[in-house]
Amino acid sequence: MSDSQQNASIEPSTEELDELQRFFDCSSDCCCVIDLDGYFQRLNPPWEKVLGWPLTALEGHHWLETVTQETRSPASDAYHRVQEGHSVRFQSCHHHKNGDACWLNWQMWQGSRSDTYAVVSVITPAPSKSEASNSSLPEPISSQDTDLQEFEEIQQILADQNRIPDVEPQVLYDISLKVSNSFNDQDLLQAILEHLHPAIPHDISGGVLLASSPSNLLADLSSNGQSPPECKLFFKTQRLLSTDVKLQIQQQLLSNLAHMSGHSLNADHLTVHTLESEATEVEAPLIQEIGSQVFVPLIVPSDQTPRIIGLLFIGAAQKERFTEEHVRLLYFAASHVAIAAQRFRSQVALEQLSQVIMNLQDGVLLLDKNKTMALSNGRARDYLALLAEMGTDQTLTELGGKSLEELMRCPTEDRNCREVTVTDHPERVFEVIVQPASLNVELGYWVVVIRDISDRKRFELKIQNALEHARELSALKSRVMRTVSHEYRSPLTTILMAAETLDKKFDHLSSSQRHHFLNRIQQTGKYMTQLVDDMLYIDKSESGQLQFNPTLIDLNQFCSQIVEELRLQGDHHHTLIFSGQEDAGELLMDPMLLRQIVTNLLTNALKYSPDGGCIRLDLVSDLEQVVLTIQDQGIGIPVTDQEKIFEAFYRAENVDTIQGTGLGLCIAKKFVELHGGQIHLDSQISIGTTVTVRFPIASR
Repeated sequence: MSDSQQNASIEPSTEELDELQRFFDCSSDCCCVIDLDGYFQRLNPPWEKVLGWPLTALEGHHWLETVTQETRSPASDAYHRVQEGHSVRFQSCHHHKNGDACWLNWQMWQGSRSDTYAVVSVITPAPSKSEASNSSLPEPISSQDTDLQEFEEIQQILADQNRIPDVEPQVLYDISLKVSNSFNDQDLLQAILEHLHPAIPHDISGGVLLASSPSNLLADLSSNGQSPPECKLFFKTQRLLSTDVKLQIQQQLLSNLAHMSGHSLNADHLTVHTLESEATEVEAPLIQEIGSQVFVPLIVPSDQTPRIIGLLFIGAAQKERFTEEHVRLLYFAASHVAIAAQRFRSQVALEQLSQVIMNLQDGVLLLDKNKTMALSNGRARDYLALLAEMGTDQTLTELGGKSLEELMRCPTEDRNCREVTVTDHPERVFEVIVQPASLNVELGYWVVVIRDISDRKRFELKIQNALEHARELSALKSRVMRTVSHEYRSPLTTILMAAETLDKKFDHLSSSQRHHFLNRIQQTGKYMTQLVDDMLYIDKSESGQLQFNPTLIDLNQFCSQIVEELRLQGDHHHTLIFSGQEDAGELLMDPMLLRQIVTNLLTNALKYSPDGGCIRLDLVSDLEQVVLTIQDQGIGIPVTDQEKIFEAFYRAENVDTIQGTGLGLCIAKKFVELHGGQIHLDSQISIGTTVTVRFPIASR
């Protein structure tokens, strides 16, 4: 026979490959096929989790490459024994991708086509050197009266060993397949126990499961399963049992499960179901006593603390009935039952949660560990249409411009962090709360609550504006009281002192002295009258009672006249320069308001400029606007004050003792706006200030 013919004869059939693939897909343990030269031919996905390497990095490489030096020789010897036709079990230490050491239990045998098959599980915690060299299991539990503490110790050792039974692969495949095809607890237990009986001869078998009550679903989620759950007990008998034996086993199961799970359980929490049995020996004598029984916990794996959700058990009337391999097979079945049962609970929880969220007023999403949408209500879908772009895979990455990771990290007390807006409609504001939720110990979910808070934000904005307005009014009141008290006290003091001097020393004063004191009284009275007039202007402007009476005015001549009046006053030592434009023409303006504008701006320039400085008033006109520019060489206005300098009674911080009310610029701005114009200010400390007023040409 040629080499090609020989190779073709040992190739597995398509049917065998399909069956092998189904076994690989159903198994939660690591499974592999190794060729005659010791190279991996096929591996299933659990290998990636165990060793950290992707399957593509392992396939085609020798299976001993990851084995550490100290365990490579025993592992190689075990592999050679398989080539001689033996089925072997051994332990070896492997290099994980992250550099850690990983201890594995190997069950290895030679297939019918000369390839080597292996089922591998992780040893946790790693064994010591003495344990690694002696991997035998303790004797199985065979006494009905075994002490609970001894029972727990043996169960813990068995759980730590996590050995794969030395049975035909077809039995393991059948168990895995039945688990994947079951859709409720009863079907699951029925299918598993049917396949256990041929492999483990026994008289009674069954399981007890913790089952969350639908009415307590939300309480269970919030308390992480701390409330006492309901229990479901399933019996499957191959021979008839006495009532006393049934009650005794029931009590043992309930007591052991309560102790191991940490729940306080009693008969009130238990419902009993009898499964159908196809091989009941009706003519066999009634079993009055169980001589051998084994209890195996149903442990759901987790990245944190594994959780016990039930027990699987077998019993027989004959004493010392069960072997080490029977116990291992029972553990293999129990691991599959636990994961499947937990999967059922997840499905039930999702269905119940779906009914709950459908009636909520807020938008609620449930995302799986890949951030893919598992559940949503109608309101959430409406909000998502505004806030997110969902791909065909229904994966959620961001909401309203904020990434999901950013929203997950938001502190509970930080409401602003959780707010998102619609890009095209910034007035639509939503609050997004992202919290982890665990519907079982395997799968991590995220609950996303989306709440439309647009109305609340608008209301908060109104309140904020009202508070800001109240603060502004309070500040204005303080400025008014401070300004009025100061600006009135000083002139009144001047008037009183001048009047008192005239009254007491009139006969002793010269004519010029009497004129001086009378002039001071007169000028101070005018100042106080102007202060009152300015306050009345502000009040009328704020209340809309200020009258606007425009007439045609020659602006060039009007400004020139005001400048000349200020020159003639003679109470200053500045140079006033007016640069006009003869063809500016006539404009439709209110002369009284315009006088206030120009006078206030020029008076301010004189007041805040040192003696000897130059004050300029420039008038420029074009087809669109007329521009007045007042420029001084005064003390300037600090940048921090420039935004508020046009507010009533506001004065810059650098005015020191210079007399003033803070009304001049405010009045000028309001009167300019009544003409449809604009006023702008540029200023630098110790250099000067330039005020620019623009009037639209349409006012002609």
